Amino acid sequence: MSSDPLNLDRRVTLKWMLAAMAAASAPVQGAYAAQAPASPWPGTSPTPVTGPGYGTDPNLLEPVVPWSKTLSTAELATAAAVCDTILPAEGQWPAPSAIGIHQFVDEWVSAPYPQHHTDRATIVNGFAWIDAQAQARHGATYATLDEAKRSLILADAAKADGGGREFVDRMKFLTAGAYYTSEKGIEELGYVGNVPITDSDYPGPTPEAMAHLKGVLLSLNLKLA
Repeated sequence: MSSDPLNLDRRVTLKWMLAAMAAASAPVQGAYAAQAPASPWPGTSPTPVTGPGYGTDPNLLEPVVPWSKTLSTAELATAAAVCDTILPAEGQWPAPSAIGIHQFVDEWVSAPYPQHHTDRATIVNGFAWIDAQAQARHGATYATLDEAKRSLILADAAKADGGGREFVDRMKFLTAGAYYTSEKGIEELGYVGNVPITDSDYPGPTPEAMAHLKGVLLSLNLKLA
């Protein structure tokens, strides 16, 4: 996980959020093993989001987003660690936290829309559960554990409860959705931009691009719904 206190332009995270919202009609879901014994899943409701601008849509032409981000410093560190556990750095491709995907998660759970309000409860409860497990098992916060320990706790979260499965699925969706909307993710996919097609029939993605995408989903234990 990157220790760089990266501060992305919020218009960037909003762009990722809008792209993820557009893709939400075709969600990805994980396939998990049988339920494993674990501590109870939290059922608390986060404090309602209030403040100037909440409940209004952003003006994407202006540099100011009307609502505030809601994750605490500790929750943001946990978000970064979860994103990096789901999609670790590989070769020339950076970890999600290195390009600010955790800030996108903060933007997502803070947005003033019904789905985001629901996801806020799911994700904040998930952060609380995995941090409690990290303390119980290792006496440390989730964000400070090595990747192997983080992976095991995240896998157990998916098997602990229906809320845990929803948490892991949602974090996978948000991590992959934002990463592959970012400049680095688009570069990794080999997308070359909007190139005019003069023929009447759209050829679709190349076999190489589809194979790469399927490989990424497989590595994340995901499938198209």
